[in-house]
Amino acid sequence: MMMRTNSLPRVQQTRVPRRQPGRFWQWTKSALWRRIFTACRWVHVWLSTFALTLLLFFCVTGVLLNHLDWFESRGPHWREEHTLPAPVARQLRALPATPPAALLPFIESRTGLSDPNKITYDRDLGEVTFDFAVPAGYAFATVLIAEGLVEVEYQQGTTLAVLNDLHKGRHSGAAWSWVIDLSALLIGFSAFTGLVILFQQAKWRVAGLWLIFFGTLIPFIIYRFWVPSVGA
Repeated sequence: MMMRTNSLPRVQQTRVPRRQPGRFWQWTKSALWRRIFTACRWVHVWLSTFALTLLLFFCVTGVLLNHLDWFESRGPHWREEHTLPAPVARQLRALPATPPAALLPFIESRTGLSDPNKITYDRDLGEVTFDFAVPAGYAFATVLIAEGLVEVEYQQGTTLAVLNDLHKGRHSGAAWSWVIDLSALLIGFSAFTGLVILFQQAKWRVAGLWLIFFGTLIPFIIYRFWVPSVGA
């Protein structure tokens, strides 16, 4: 007995050719730019990882700076008193033209402060004052020449207030100023390498470039029409 079989016609599959980039984007296919894209991808990943905490810090404190009414900025306030060493006190009572060189190191050793923002020597009042600027607060030392005493007044800010001043670099010292500059370089270079990587993505680069355009245009429009300014 013979079995009847139905033979089905074979469907020939044709491969759809990949869309080739336009003539303008042909440079992205060169060997040189392939190496550049690979290098930028590695740099982008590692820089983004390294600068992640700094980026989040400036993002969060940027929001807090925009809403200062959300929290209390003033922290504890207190005073303390220190007795001057006898040799320094004697030199001061002679009312020299300038304060003794040993005066500032003594105050710094007792308070842990350094680099006063301003020093005022008033021989008529018999006082020498040292103004130390710190993030979200201050420390003010007054040397009473006749009494041979140093009175120090402290105003400390809350933790959030200190973070906000660190964001602005206000009274934060030279070392933190370098941190801000380095953060800007790292985040900026990470963004730049991300842009370079976008050029390799044929499917997304046009849309990505439009997003960059509108992301630049919208803040400018808001600034131009809704931010108060002086002049026309």
